[in-house]
Amino acid sequence: MDINHLVAFERIVREGSFSAAARLLDIQQPTISARIQLLEQEVGGPLFTRGGRRPTLTERGTSFLPYARRILELHREGIEAAHLAQEGKSGRISIRAFSFTRFPLKVCQGSFAALA
Repeated sequence: MDINHLVAFERIVREGSFSAAARLLDIQQPTISARIQLLEQEVGGPLFTRGGRRPTLTERGTSFLPYARRILELHREGIEAAHLAQEGKSGRISIRAFSFTRFPLKVCQGSFAALA
């Protein structure tokens, strides 16, 4: 299974057809069908019921969809984090405040926000 299989699956669900999804992904309809067949082999059975005007999700497809969407979202987040790290716009800051600090936390918080 690769990310393109999951993208194809999610796009078919969203668009309601293999051909519309293929068009939006700028691939041929046989290519998107092949991606779904490989994904179906991986998950152990059909994800769609074919034959009508619109493919409908099988029970397996319905149960798999939230996981596919979560993987795609994590993929997008990971790419974004990598880009931010490359640009020096990410990292961690830890602040520990004690009751005897000289500066109110809100003042410090505003200073850190200004750095972002």
